[in-house]
Amino acid sequence: MDRSRSLALLAVVIPAFAISMPARSALVQKVNYTNPAMACQASLPGDTSVRPKATGVRNESTSKSVYVICGYSKPTTDGSTANIRKLDIGFASLDGKDHYFDCTAVTGLGSAYATYTTKHVAAFGAGDYSPWVWTPSDWGSEDDYIPYSFQPSITCLLPPQTSIVYTLDWYDVEDL
Repeated sequence: MDRSRSLALLAVVIPAFAISMPARSALVQKVNYTNPAMACQASLPGDTSVRPKATGVRNESTSKSVYVICGYSKPTTDGSTANIRKLDIGFASLDGKDHYFDCTAVTGLGSAYATYTTKHVAAFGAGDYSPWVWTPSDWGSEDDYIPYSFQPSITCLLPPQTSIVYTLDWYDVEDL
């Protein structure tokens, strides 16, 4: 075979070989923000003191605490389950006072593998917002990911004159 035929054959074979090789993928960390007006709602339907607003979900009552649940989503391009690294939620005080309350994060698939962890959190009166983060260690895990993080949510007994101003989840997804 002469040199020109060999080069022509290589010009066809090498690209064909490269196309047939599986793509190498890497994990990429992403942050998913969902506006609380869409992500959160009163746990008991018909509760009129909880209102979605452009800047978050507010408990506008001056006297009544209300359970509010915020669901987190994991957008992926390949339809696979993303590995969540942390859940993040931010609160604000509407009346300038500090408010202390409990929030419970849950992971799992329905009741299967449901795991819970509760934090005592605050919406501080001074400043824009008060961030609170759940990480794998809150579930007693030493892994990089929250265990069983299929359908995470956070439920809070939101005090009067407080607001949820953001919800974020941090996750890894394969980048092909």
